[in-house]
Amino acid sequence: MSDRGIEKEIETAMMDRITEILAQNEGYRQSVEEEQKSYEWLKENLEGEPLEKLNEYFLAVSNTAYHIEKLSYLQGMKDLRAFCKYLDGKDDSQN
Repeated sequence: MSDRGIEKEIETAMMDRITEILAQNEGYRQSVEEEQKSYEWLKENLEGEPLEKLNEYFLAVSNTAYHIEKLSYLQGMKDLRAFCKYLDGKDDSQN
């Protein structure tokens, strides 16, 4: 399998695993609930352009966090794969 194919497989597995882990985490669920309460308050108390700009800000922050987490995780998996290859080659040279 090509490196790109392996990366796609890792990415799919990563998204499934993170979704599963987050769904089971009480702290995460509580944070989401607090986010939703705060957002509902803002929607009720802001209108027009300020609300639109706030929504744009939240979307940008969320997208940035998503990309950071995704790239960090994928890089960690790539580093682990490279390390395993290194160890495999190291074992071959010692025999």
